[in-house]
Amino acid sequence: MPAAVAVVGERRSKQRFPIATPVEYLLQPDALRPERGRGFTVNLSVNSLLFRAERPLPTGKNIRLSIEWPVRLEPKVGLSLIIKGRTARTDGKQAVVLFSRYDFRTRPLK
Repeated sequence: MPAAVAVVGERRSKQRFPIATPVEYLLQPDALRPERGRGFTVNLSVNSLLFRAERPLPTGKNIRLSIEWPVRLEPKVGLSLIIKGRTARTDGKQAVVLFSRYDFRTRPLK
């Protein structure tokens, strides 16, 4: 049986998909005054998201994201991907969010 080959320097095990679409977020969504912000997605995998926020975000905080999904359900019905998770890593205005749960919801198109 052949041995598994590791790619030097690659830590990610899941495939990432480049998706650039608007995102709105609530940092610490269960707090009395959650921080609201906007940004754009950079890439997405099955359990994480890299996005660029308006300002640097802290690591290790709960976050709720609403992403305008680029595919429509029907001509006048769009989808939003709702993600609950935690900021796992940040670098300047970019943040990686690890998902704890996610689902799709419909939204009217303008």
